[in-house]
Amino acid sequence: MTQDRPIHLYLYPDDPSAAVPATLSAVIAQARTAERGRFDAVLAAPVVAGLFEPSTLLPALAVRTTRIGLVAPTSIDHLAPYNVARRISTLDHFSHGRAGWSIPATDELEPSQLHGAPPVRSEEGRWERAAEFRRVLESLWDSWDSEAIVADKESGLYVRSELIRPIGHVGEHFRVAGPFNLPRSPQRRPPLHVRVAGRPAGHFALDHADVALVREPAQAAELATRAARLPRAPRILVDLPVDAARIDRLADHLIRWVDTDGIDGFTVRAGGSLERFVDTVVPDLQRAGRYRSDYDGVTLRDHLALPTHLENVGVPA
Repeated sequence: MTQDRPIHLYLYPDDPSAAVPATLSAVIAQARTAERGRFDAVLAAPVVAGLFEPSTLLPALAVRTTRIGLVAPTSIDHLAPYNVARRISTLDHFSHGRAGWSIPATDELEPSQLHGAPPVRSEEGRWERAAEFRRVLESLWDSWDSEAIVADKESGLYVRSELIRPIGHVGEHFRVAGPFNLPRSPQRRPPLHVRVAGRPAGHFALDHADVALVREPAQAAELATRAARLPRAPRILVDLPVDAARIDRLADHLIRWVDTDGIDGFTVRAGGSLERFVDTVVPDLQRAGRYRSDYDGVTLRDHLALPTHLENVGVPA
């Protein structure tokens, strides 16, 4: 495995041991603490702390933070791609390029009956639908050229319509003419995160995701082994429930874990121990040369060291 690779950290803002649901101020405080610790992003679960709807929560976090990424879960089973594209793009504009989106595992979602929609027939079928969902979103986001907005007050010309194109998508699951009705977002394509819980999700993550989120260490190691053989692979993050009793020696353990299994980092579930994690583990990782001392860029793609020059895929010329 590659040694000395930088370690990535995400925050899962929840405290399962709490006697009462978290308040908004408590979630904001956790996000700001994670930002002080130079975490890549806050990962909003489909239901954060048993209370908050993520598409409402993340804008509140965006105005109370300045650098940390904001990852919104997306139901590919119950929502239309166009609406999802607008929601994520709006968050990306609102946060100056800090948005990401995630496809949760099936057991993290609300039952289909609550949406009046039939259940997905198979796990494989769900990820086939997800691949088309992703293509539609990226085609919509790509349908505006970067030079489309002129905003010339003297001529009265705001946008060059010839640089905004329909996408004309006709697929097995979706028919979307386009074009998008928002300008290109700061990142062009906010990073895609996939919760891996099973082999079909793992195959999809290796083919399509920018970040793979994995619960089980053994599954993360197996995914990293497969990813190492690919020219392009997602960042692989494994869940890390933090044991407050072992936090003083945790940095050494995390470094060995990354170096042994070839993963890229961790989704930190620290609850009430987050301040101590940031004040103890993060400095130890920094002294070892395995963690940033400050943010190197502005966008979530910057934090993840993902390419910022993207090809126009799926957009008619």
